[in-house]
Amino acid sequence: MTDRGTYIKYEDNLKGNPPLKILVEGDAALLNQYSVIAIDPKHCAQARYDTAAQFIAWITGAEAQQLIKDFKLIGKPLFTPNAKM
Repeated sequence: MTDRGTYIKYEDNLKGNPPLKILVEGDAALLNQYSVIAIDPKHCAQARYDTAAQFIAWITGAEAQQLIKDFKLIGKPLFTPNAKM
């Protein structure tokens, strides 16, 4: 089992003809979800909640979601944006 980026590089190293093939992809059980959470300063005095909130607004916004969608390795997409607020 491997992630998409590792497999794309592996496939490229073998000039598009790897001996291992993708058997399953897209199944919800394989979802590798990334999350971002702002920490409340009452739980961590050094937390910069306002800065975290700005980052969350940006990363979940249309521009950043498009950047994530367009991020590719050897012309193949690595991530599927699915931000929800």
